[in-house]
Amino acid sequence: MSKGIQLSSELIENMMRVIAEHDEEVRENGTLGLQYMAAVMGILAADYPGSDSDRMELLEHLAGFTRHVYEDQMRAREQQQQRAPQQPAPAKGRCVPDPDNPAAGVWKAE
Repeated sequence: MSKGIQLSSELIENMMRVIAEHDEEVRENGTLGLQYMAAVMGILAADYPGSDSDRMELLEHLAGFTRHVYEDQMRAREQQQQRAPQQPAPAKGRCVPDPDNPAAGVWKAE
């Protein structure tokens, strides 16, 4: 019995690396990498046993699953951003020479 799929950043990086080894343009064009993955999915689905309607139903299921994973990932990113401590704005000012130590400076707020 399957425990479900196990995704990891390593798996995703390895898949993209293999695709980029096949077509170097993928390194500059992430959309092209996604197109390769979608094309592979289409080829594998075409070989899936069953009738044409079974295969079309499978493709619809996979499209919905892809959308679900995307939405789940986006929610997780939003929650992570909300939990991340906000970085304070950098202090405004400038560094001016220290008359007592010419090798150092003193920060003067503006």
